[in-house]
Amino acid sequence: MSVIGLTQQDKTGIAEIDRHHAALLEIAQRLHHACQSGGPEERVDALLKELIHSTRAHFEYEEALMQTHGFPDYLSHKAEHDELLARLACLRNALHDGCHPRFEDDMDASDDWILIHVREKDVPLGAFLLAKGVS
Repeated sequence: MSVIGLTQQDKTGIAEIDRHHAALLEIAQRLHHACQSGGPEERVDALLKELIHSTRAHFEYEEALMQTHGFPDYLSHKAEHDELLARLACLRNALHDGCHPRFEDDMDASDDWILIHVREKDVPLGAFLLAKGVS
């Protein structure tokens, strides 16, 4: 996957969520570069750990907003969060077992999952929250 950024269509309109997304994409891109350049396992592991930590914090923030404002798709959205975190954890475990992520094969390690999740789940969440007066 080529290094890309968030576009206007990827914005939720919720400033804090949009900042989180930009930060997650930046971490994923550093991870991508480390993997593509054959970076040391320690560097790749540190970036995976950072991505997992930042993703978990972001998801907790979104889930609190969804619950506070009664987002009707909360359960489905949270289930996707749980699945994405589980896939990242599996990827980190595989790295510890000697498997180095390859972006052509491991969507989990790429920035694709961030953009797909943002476009399919978070942009509609943003519209809902904006209608509730959250900015």
